[in-house]
Amino acid sequence: LLDDFVTHFNKYRAETFVPGGSICIDESIVRWYGNGGSYVNEGLPHYVAMERKPENGCEIQNAACVDSSIMIQLKIVKGKEDEDRLESSRNDEEERSELNHGTKVVLDLTKPWNTSGREIIADSAFASVSTAMEVRKKNNNFTGCVKTATKEFPMKELNDQVFIERGSRAALAHIDERSKATTMVAWSWLDRNRRFFITTLHGLDEGKEIFRERLRQVNDDPNAPPDRVAIQVKQPAAIEQYYDGAGIIDNHNRVRQADLMMDRRLGTQVWDKRCGFGIAGMIFTDAFFFYQKTVGDNQDECPNEFFSGLADEMIDNKIGVRETRARVVSPAELDSVMEDNTNNEPTLRATLRVKPNAKANKDGTPKLAQGRCGGKCGQQSTRVCSKCTHATDPAQKQYFFCL
Repeated sequence: LLDDFVTHFNKYRAETFVPGGSICIDESIVRWYGNGGSYVNEGLPHYVAMERKPENGCEIQNAACVDSSIMIQLKIVKGKEDEDRLESSRNDEEERSELNHGTKVVLDLTKPWNTSGREIIADSAFASVSTAMEVRKKNNNFTGCVKTATKEFPMKELNDQVFIERGSRAALAHIDERSKATTMVAWSWLDRNRRFFITTLHGLDEGKEIFRERLRQVNDDPNAPPDRVAIQVKQPAAIEQYYDGAGIIDNHNRVRQADLMMDRRLGTQVWDKRCGFGIAGMIFTDAFFFYQKTVGDNQDECPNEFFSGLADEMIDNKIGVRETRARVVSPAELDSVMEDNTNNEPTLRATLRVKPNAKANKDGTPKLAQGRCGGKCGQQSTRVCSKCTHATDPAQKQYFFCL
């Protein structure tokens, strides 16, 4: 069920969404602390627990548009046996047999945009010389931070360089023998620590300087307070581009986990529901970022306010839904209806109570208050029983019902 959900999500985003010039590759965690792992049949099939991650649970590798922060492709991480089985069923299994796992993930997540000339940005979990070469074969470009996947990367040569201050750097370029063109550039750059990067797009161009304010002990007198000092760090254009795009999915995860908080607020003991809620949370977070990019006057709106408004709109949404409820009697017609109703049968009408401190509807009418249906369904409704509810005083108790 979840695989079908992800498949349809990926197909829909590939057909309807056009990303910008850069795509970020990273991973997300859907919070789950129930049963899981290969030791329990009923639990989460592949349970991920890493010290560097704030939560444990289901890992989803994803691709996002850097310009809009919207997720465009998802891939659920599974166990080794399932991954090997899926890989063996591919038509291009032989071509991919020599590739490392990170390279395969990048190629899968960016497949709909092959030959588009976009820049793929990924962290050390995916970055390697192999990934850069394979992405370049697809007529795209790659920029990433290299840590452990050092095969064919000039790690020793770059690591032997002596740097004196922050912003110092060294670079080695790979030049094609036939075209004499630069195909890849490997960087070693010193900030607080030495870091290594690889890119197929940017050369030796200088990027914008980094300005930071830090507390430093300038005055050596006893008990003298520290001073706030401005620190400038030079960086190449490749590293500037990497840091501009590498944190997009991390920010997306923060909004989903800290503001929307579906993983904590919706309780369930079934792992597939939890994973489904996580993917739905990504879609709601996408709606928030889309709203920010398209509504210029609300760039600073709090995510919680947006999610509350989105919930109200989704509850009242009737687009594409055929109206099957009985005719709603307005308050003005209530008296005449009661007179004509010789059998004194109750009807449903809209409540007179207005939701406090709520934004008005698009047509200017106030939002109506909602209450839990008094029937068996327990759903929210804005309709009340005409017989049980006071006809003119909204302060009286409202008896909500739905059909």
